[in-house]
Amino acid sequence: MLNVIELMLYKAYADLKAEASRYYASILWWLVEPVIYMVAFYVVFGIVFKRGGPGFIPFLLCGLIVWKWFAGSVNQGSNAIIMHLGLIRQIRLEKIILPGAALLNNCFHFFCAFSMYLVFLTIYGYKPSLSWIFLVPLIAIQFLLNSACGCLLSVIVPFVPDIRQLIEKLLMLGFFMSGIFFDINTISGSYRNFFLMNPMARIIDGYRSILLHDKAPHWGPFLFIALLSICLIWAAQRLLKKFDRLYPKVMY
Repeated sequence: MLNVIELMLYKAYADLKAEASRYYASILWWLVEPVIYMVAFYVVFGIVFKRGGPGFIPFLLCGLIVWKWFAGSVNQGSNAIIMHLGLIRQIRLEKIILPGAALLNNCFHFFCAFSMYLVFLTIYGYKPSLSWIFLVPLIAIQFLLNSACGCLLSVIVPFVPDIRQLIEKLLMLGFFMSGIFFDINTISGSYRNFFLMNPMARIIDGYRSILLHDKAPHWGPFLFIALLSICLIWAAQRLLKKFDRLYPKVMY
């Protein structure tokens, strides 16, 4: 198990190094990109359209950054095996390493963007508080969810490559159903419960509760998300082992 984790970390590091070498600005780009991202949305929604009042831009950016981490993890994790066909035909390795490295890669990008967002919040007037310590378990829970979705889909995609189009459409639907542009707490009755069936809607709302409202979220649903994610990661790992020898044969 330790060897698998070491290889996963090394693969993630190698991918980040290769990515950095492709850009002129190298590592600096990982910090510049989220700044450009936030400035663009601030100009469009805060200055041009004057949407949602003074707190709307931090509200919107929180949802966008958190969702971008999830969507990037799902996309790259699900394609991890099929994108490394040449590698797995040359050497035999634990397949969980490939989606795992993709997930760690996305983790690094998220922390770059999220760090910039925290700086933005401080400049905007939201002062750091003790409640920010609750970000630690929340980030860990989202990482488990990202890993569960990315690893489980990485099992399926090599057998049904066309499912990538369905994943793309479902992510697009999730983008609009996760409360990125609206507060799910303003929805009344059974409609709110329907939206909260989406784990990302709860997670985004959790980040906003901690960062924008200075209070801890209710942890019951998050515990369920964490336990379910752990079960799905275990199932994905078992399936990746089971189909280990089939992947080089079914992919072309």
